[in-house]
Amino acid sequence: MDIFSLVFFKVITLLISVSIGFVAGRVVNVQRDSVAALLFYVIAPIVFFNSISKTPINMETLSLPILVYMISSILCVMFYYWGKLYWSDATKNVLALSAGNGNAGYFGLPIAILLFNEEQVGIYMISIIGIILFENTLGFFITAKSQHDVRTSLIRVVKLPLLHAFFLGCIFSLLEIKIPSMFDDFMINVRGSYTILGMTLVGLGISSLDNVKLDFKFIAMSFLAKFFMWPLLVLLVILLDQNLWQWYSQDIYNILLLISFVPLAANTVVIASILKVYPEKAASAVVASMIFAAIYVPLMVMIFLK
Repeated sequence: MDIFSLVFFKVITLLISVSIGFVAGRVVNVQRDSVAALLFYVIAPIVFFNSISKTPINMETLSLPILVYMISSILCVMFYYWGKLYWSDATKNVLALSAGNGNAGYFGLPIAILLFNEEQVGIYMISIIGIILFENTLGFFITAKSQHDVRTSLIRVVKLPLLHAFFLGCIFSLLEIKIPSMFDDFMINVRGSYTILGMTLVGLGISSLDNVKLDFKFIAMSFLAKFFMWPLLVLLVILLDQNLWQWYSQDIYNILLLISFVPLAANTVVIASILKVYPEKAASAVVASMIFAAIYVPLMVMIFLK
C-alpha cells in the first residue's frame, strides 16, 4: 500500500472517532469535562513523558519547540491584524488563535507513529510542546484579550501537566534512566487511548454546542492560515537551514512539515467555549478542516516528506 493510502485510511479512522464522540455527546449524553480531565491530567502527561524520556536530548531537539512556538506566534499576530480588516468584533481573536494553533497531538501523533521510528516520534512530541505553550500563552491571551491578563496566562503555563511531563522526560533522557520493559505494553495502550479519546473529545465538544453556523469567510481565513501559511513558513525555515544554518537533518524537516500539515486544533473550540468567544465559528472551521485534511494531509505527506 502506498504512503497516500496509508495516511488516508489513518485519517479516516480518526474522523470515525470524532463521529463516535459526537453521537456519544448527543445521544448518550457523555460529559466532555470528564474525558477532558482524564486526558489533560493523566493520559497526555504519561504519553509525553514516555516518548521524551526515550529521545536523545540535545540543542537541536530542544530548539524545536522554540521554533514551533515562534511560527505559531507569528501567524497568530499576522492573522489578528488581517482579521481586523474584516471583523470589528472578537472574531479576529478566535481567528488569531486558530491560525497559530494546530491539532498536532490527537490528530498528528498517530500519523507520526505511522511514518516515523520511535526516536523520531519522541522528537515530534518535543516539537509540539511549542504549540501547547503557544495555546496556553499568546493564543489564550489574545483570545481572552478583554477578559484576562498576562499573569493569568503565565499561571496557566506553570500549571500545565504536559510541561511537567516534558521536563521530567528530559531529565530521564539526560540521566539515561530507562523505564522498565515491563511497562512497554502499558505505554502502548495508553498512547492508543490518547489518540482515540482525544479525537472523541473533539466530537463531544462539537455536540455540546447548540448550533454550528457556517461562517465561510472565517473558514476561508482559517484554512489560509493552517493549510497554506503554516507549510509555507516551515518550507521557508527548511530552505534557510539548508542554505545558511545547516542545523537540522532531513528527519527534523519531515517532523516540522508534518506539524505544518495537521488541521485546526480541537482545543480552539474548547478555549472559545470557555471564554464564550464565538465557539460555533471555531467548531465549524475545525470540522471543515478535518474533513479537508482527509485528502490534504495524505497528499502533502506524499509530496513533501522524504
